Amino acid sequence: MSTPRCGVPDVHNHGMLHSISNYTFFGGSPRWSKYDLAYNFLPDSLQVVSFQVLRPVVARAIGFYRGDHGDGIPLDGPQNILAHAFSPPDGRFHYDADESWSSNPTRSQVDLESVTVHELGHNLGLDHSQYQSAIMYPLIPLGPIKRNLGQVDIIGLQALYGY
Repeated sequence: MSTPRCGVPDVHNHGMLHSISNYTFFGGSPRWSKYDLAYNFLPDSLQVVSFQVLRPVVARAIGFYRGDHGDGIPLDGPQNILAHAFSPPDGRFHYDADESWSSNPTRSQVDLESVTVHELGHNLGLDHSQYQSAIMYPLIPLGPIKRNLGQVDIIGLQALYGY
């Protein structure tokens, strides 16, 4: 069995990756024009989450899906592809509804918050990191919690958005 992972492809057909030191950005280094981002877990939060970029206001739905859900990156059921998200200005974010999600995971569950932090990195414009300590590392094992940004993640965001 392989380690569960993010569904954002490591080889991008939509453009070359831009890489500086230990972190990578999507082709063209897309980013939001404003830094004010708002995330809101709605009632029945395991069903839908709303994402907003403020000034200009653009709402993005974050939800749980199964299989081919119309974005060209199908979800595949339990314990392989966990979720995927799109870089700015798209901002879509899709969890695999077939995973065993928890905010207090056992050894056989996926930590919802760890995956959320990783996918929000994609929403902000970061691509995958080669460093296992980074939030943006593409493999996300079952059970462990990994919610804090590593130095590589912080440097990447600072490079993309400034200090």
